[in-house]
Amino acid sequence: MYTWVKCCILALLTVLQVCNAQEVVYRGLGEYRDSYHTELLQAILDSAKPGQFTARSYPLSIPHQRAFELLVTRTDLDIMIGYATQERLDSYHAIQIPIMKGLSGWRVALVHENNINRFQNISNLEQLRAFKPGMFHTWTDNKIFEHNGIEPVKGAHFVGLFRMLHKQRFDYFPMSILEAAREAETFKKEYKLAIAVDPHILITYPVCFYFYVDKTNKDLAKVLNIGFEKIISSGQFEQIFSKHHNHLLQKFLTGNRKIVRLANPLLPVSVPLDRPELWVHYQYSDSRPTTLY
Repeated sequence: MYTWVKCCILALLTVLQVCNAQEVVYRGLGEYRDSYHTELLQAILDSAKPGQFTARSYPLSIPHQRAFELLVTRTDLDIMIGYATQERLDSYHAIQIPIMKGLSGWRVALVHENNINRFQNISNLEQLRAFKPGMFHTWTDNKIFEHNGIEPVKGAHFVGLFRMLHKQRFDYFPMSILEAAREAETFKKEYKLAIAVDPHILITYPVCFYFYVDKTNKDLAKVLNIGFEKIISSGQFEQIFSKHHNHLLQKFLTGNRKIVRLANPLLPVSVPLDRPELWVHYQYSDSRPTTLY
């Protein structure tokens, strides 16, 4: 009887704790990534302040800059996820740990099916410069490629870029391994375009996404910093990351692809490149990992 009463009391306390938890709303990077970000953020919050916070993604689709404005006024949004840039570091408080472990900086080339072996003998940046990539005109990545001596063919319509690749208006469409295979399959099936994923190279440059809070929101920033470091030390960060991304790591970051590295002039000097545990690495078939950037 005593045990039953004790269990009931504990269950009631748990329910009350959940009901009283403060909601923390973040603006993520889209439906395909929100499940990871929600689980990661909840783990961070629970590690620092167990049971005191509930993580939730912002339900509305609004422009990125508008979301940062809401962050500053602390209207509806508590946390933004965004690229690490010096401008943002100056304007907001960044939790300076790469939440995607640099995965978005690993790019695979989408090519026309007739050119599936176009990059078979490419192994360095100088060779890659002979080929034209296609990119959306507002993407920050344009500046990165241009800095490395590669001039992109820019398009103002996302779907139109895939049609341009199909018509061979440019040589390849560099896309993050987070989206490349899914997008290639979609446009091949639904739009009947002759698009394939190149099997020979990976293009990589250091980029990272941070959690940002308003500069005046020091309490939340402290919770996020403490909680993030705790789940890194415990191994929980690696577990959550692997759970959501291991299929991509196995598909793209193992084997014998040749790695072409680009410099990123937009990367703040404070980005923790000296912490290899915070980044993904290419694992060759002979088990040799690549060196960090």
